Amino acid sequence: MKNLFRFLFIVTSGFCYAQHFDAGITGGLSMSQVSGDQYAGYNQVGPKVGFYVSYPLNKKLNLQTELQYIQKGSKEVDTESYYSYKLNYLEMPITINSKIKESHSIETGIGTNYLISYEESETNSEPNKFALDFILGTTYQLLENTAINFRFTHSITPIRKHSSGESFQLNKGEYSNAITIALIYQINKK
Repeated sequence: MKNLFRFLFIVTSGFCYAQHFDAGITGGLSMSQVSGDQYAGYNQVGPKVGFYVSYPLNKKLNLQTELQYIQKGSKEVDTESYYSYKLNYLEMPITINSKIKESHSIETGIGTNYLISYEESETNSEPNKFALDFILGTTYQLLENTAINFRFTHSITPIRKHSSGESFQLNKGEYSNAITIALIYQINKK
């Protein structure tokens, strides 16, 4: 955890010393599921809030780092059973954003997740403290300082072992994936 904060400090300090950078806050919703837990659907809905700093690499590319709280997990509610698995993460995505048009950009990158806490309605193995995500998304500029971001994330590393404890080739356990939608308020827009 200490190394994560050191890394974040170094990355954001480098951006802040640059003469041109963008910064802002984000807030929205995360709809997620867990692959390998025998439940289907993006039924676990949770908050996503944080801030970002973005540094332009050239006229079309930006390097962006974020720090955010995000809730992921899995949920199943039907007439016969109930299951809830909430994972509360401190997440640090680092993305490369490419401007397609003046009001539209696409992004890809990696997100590092640190598990703060979790709740589960059943007793299973504990989730891993760290997880790594692949990120793919798009941002649309709505107003001068307001944008909307749509993002898909899928964990590269398993969030925990399968309940059976087995693994096969690249399938090492349960994997988290989420679809998020967030409003972005740009405090310092260059």
